[in-house]
Amino acid sequence: MNTTDVFRYIKERLESDSTIQEIVEGKIYPIAIMRNVKLPYIIQNAKLNASSDTKDGEYEREITSTIAVFGENQDVPLQLIPEIERLFSGDVETVDYLDVSEIKINTWDFDEDDGVFGGVIELTIKIDV
Repeated sequence: MNTTDVFRYIKERLESDSTIQEIVEGKIYPIAIMRNVKLPYIIQNAKLNASSDTKDGEYEREITSTIAVFGENQDVPLQLIPEIERLFSGDVETVDYLDVSEIKINTWDFDEDDGVFGGVIELTIKIDV
């Protein structure tokens, strides 16, 4: 497991949702974007928080992924954030390249800066290695 797998997992989940795709039109970027990308878009970043041994000798890792949503008005984050929360809550989606055991969601407030509106979703993902 590496952070590329986490980026891939999150991007695939976001791309699988038709409501999200209708709004951002595939503009989902890891870490940062290039200049002059037309709003709206999503940026994601991931970092390893902790590693631990479980009782049965398996390793577990906890990763925080920050998903930032940006739009030209407040309607974009107001539509996208609940959709992303819904997408990552409930049952964990199983994929063959990443063993996700749990996802927790924390949402931050919206801000306006230079006419760009946004919101942040923080996912805490537990992975069995």
